[in-house]
Amino acid sequence: MKEEKSDWIFYLRLNRNLPRHFFDLDQEFKSKGYTLIPVTIGELLSLTQGEGNFYVVTAVTGTAEATHYIKKVQKVFKLLLRNSRLTLFIASSFKFIDETALFGKTGQYHFVSLPVGMNHFCDTISKKIINKENKLTKWPGGTRRLGSTVTG
Repeated sequence: MKEEKSDWIFYLRLNRNLPRHFFDLDQEFKSKGYTLIPVTIGELLSLTQGEGNFYVVTAVTGTAEATHYIKKVQKVFKLLLRNSRLTLFIASSFKFIDETALFGKTGQYHFVSLPVGMNHFCDTISKKIINKENKLTKWPGGTRRLGSTVTG
């Protein structure tokens, strides 16, 4: 089952109805081999109780969604990011939602400013997932030869 999770990307719904762009995102991700699954914040919390790192995408496109995000979702995301339970990709035109200063260096938080092309957005996410799973961003290491010095 752990291998199946890598093919899933969870889409956090910020209101009752799925937004129109969800279906476009879903089609774009399917062409890249991923399945987009809509979840609420409660469902996401219960999912993250299990093993593994989860990939979550959300888009904050309006003021009502931004208010809901700040009041109900932001604290939960901070907790899950600190505990390395998920990798978050968030698209928004609201700069006050951007937490890159806190979580950007961890490689688990990715903020994209709207407007962004659907194909570019999905391509960026799929590349980051592939890099993370293959650990391509990790320094391969190595040893220094005896007697060599580093000068700056």
